[in-house]
Amino acid sequence: MTQSACGAEEKSAGGGTLAPAPAGLKGRVFKVAGLDCAEEVRLLKEALEPLVGGEHHLSFDVLNGRMTIGDGAKPVPDRDIEAAVKRTGLTAGRWTPGQAEDGAEERHRRLQLWLTTLSGLFVFASLGLHVWLGGASRSDPAHRRP
Repeated sequence: MTQSACGAEEKSAGGGTLAPAPAGLKGRVFKVAGLDCAEEVRLLKEALEPLVGGEHHLSFDVLNGRMTIGDGAKPVPDRDIEAAVKRTGLTAGRWTPGQAEDGAEERHRRLQLWLTTLSGLFVFASLGLHVWLGGASRSDPAHRRP
């Protein structure tokens, strides 16, 4: 596990989902574990701009944790890209559309969904209890004001 620049703990690089390539840039797509905010994008740009020939050859999809290196970029082997990403404290691996989702990442998402749903149910239950208890005391004749 590594600490991201945004303060979140990250696991290892996983697979991707079936979302389209970020910003319509055609090229090699990498799944970047830990890519979740603008600070990591800045770090990756600083590390990769000299390798690929400029920022305009890079595109980032923070929501899906992907980075695209455009077809017009300097020819750089994947291992060099992955090494440069590793120096930023993140990890990257090649991603292709249709690639299966990493099992740990999928389990984490499923757990988040269940816990978020459970939290929402508890909020509604406590709100209902509050209304029920508060409503009972107002309808009681002993609690009415003259």
